[in-house]
Amino acid sequence: MTASLSRLEIKLHAKQRAGHMLIEGKKAGQVKEQGDNTRRTKASTSDIGITRNESSDFQRLAAVPERVLEKAISTFRATLVTDE
Repeated sequence: MTASLSRLEIKLHAKQRAGHMLIEGKKAGQVKEQGDNTRRTKASTSDIGITRNESSDFQRLAAVPERVLEKAISTFRATLVTDE
């Protein structure tokens, strides 16, 4: 179970980092904003290989402060340990 939790934690951090990268890409003008109909000068979510829903989820996760995310993970881990 610990290995599964570690994999989930890694995925969660990767998705959060992807959200940060999307936000940074939008600020730098490299990633299209929703409703941006400019021709192929910016990357779209399909160009990046993710869905619009994934993009939204990743960006929302990026808005969660790192300390809050770490606290949630440690609380979840502690809950699982006490339930065994």
